[in-house]
Amino acid sequence: MIPLFKAEKWDPDDWVQLAEDAGAKYFTVLSEFHDGFAMYDSSHTKWNSKNMGPKRDVTGELAEAVRKRGMKFGISNHLAFNFHFYNHNHANGFDASDPATHGLYTDGRGATPEFVDMWWKRTTELVDKYQPDLYYFDWGWTHPSAGDAFVNARRDFFAYYYNKAIDWGSGTYGDPNVVINYKSWKEFHPEVIGVPDQERGGAWQISPHVAQLDDAISIKSWSYSTIDNYKTPNFLVDAFVDLVSKNYCLQLAFGPKADGTIPDEYRTRLLELGKWLKVNGEAIYATRPYVIFGEGPTKSIKVENYKEMITGTTKDIRFTRNKANTLLYATVLDWPDEKLVIESFKAGKFDADKITRIEMLGGDGELQWQQTDRGLEISLPAAPASDYAHAFRISFEGQVPAVK
Repeated sequence: MIPLFKAEKWDPDDWVQLAEDAGAKYFTVLSEFHDGFAMYDSSHTKWNSKNMGPKRDVTGELAEAVRKRGMKFGISNHLAFNFHFYNHNHANGFDASDPATHGLYTDGRGATPEFVDMWWKRTTELVDKYQPDLYYFDWGWTHPSAGDAFVNARRDFFAYYYNKAIDWGSGTYGDPNVVINYKSWKEFHPEVIGVPDQERGGAWQISPHVAQLDDAISIKSWSYSTIDNYKTPNFLVDAFVDLVSKNYCLQLAFGPKADGTIPDEYRTRLLELGKWLKVNGEAIYATRPYVIFGEGPTKSIKVENYKEMITGTTKDIRFTRNKANTLLYATVLDWPDEKLVIESFKAGKFDADKITRIEMLGGDGELQWQQTDRGLEISLPAAPASDYAHAFRISFEGQVPAVK
């Protein structure tokens, strides 16, 4: 299959421009997937994209394109699970049993010291060559079948990467200014050693620490498929708003074709997300969660059983605030009729006397409001400023009050 993978139409600047147009602030490339094929110029395996297939350093070219635009650059590494990933291939005597392919599939002996040593060399090589701002790990290094094989290697990698970042001048001791994403939260103590990651699904409550959810625009797959289904722009916006209100970032996957082009199924949705963020990004970027994530009947925006997309209603509202805690953003997931009623801010539960102004992001001018026993009632303009969720800026004299 590798000779069929030519990426003959691949333009890294096009990929990164698309991500920037979608409103992304960081770009993560999948440098080591479970297939064992390194998508970079590796010194430790011949099975890499510089030697074979496209014969290009995919990670290096993307890193250059990302940094040229002032975005943060991340690397995704799934190699740790390869000690187990091709067991079916080994057990059935397929091409993994050929010693000539062990460098791609591994030798099938499990999480041996030799495997962990290979993992360490390739994993640290990505640090040294590309100096990523973010390093994402899948769950293989905490898989039960690995036993204790990765315990020391995990600890040593955290130290290696954070110390390297200090050497690069990225940060200081105690604040290296780079991010490690990890799964299997219970394996890492304290949690703030990195940024925990959750795969797919949705969030139900505010995370006590900054967390990340990684998801795909595709419903069934992480990569492009002609038989897949795709999330709607409305769902993607609702899910994004919901996650940010719960102290999560969103890492959203889009898959190319083998020739390196991005299919329209992804491109159109990413551009819709970027269009929405141009109007409502103030309620997303550099914000913090409020004391409650929101209100309404829909507690989590997610895809149910890889089919049904659970989206928000006119009563589903999500809150964020600015870092200075002087502005509160209320984003309603569907456009109400004439009034937006925030029940959490009803009389007796919330100090509305400190409100100085309420505006709709992308709108024109101040909105009328009153606090009643129903809630904080905001009179709406004749038409929304965007096609999906709708954000409102609530300004305060002093700090944002908490609900009682």
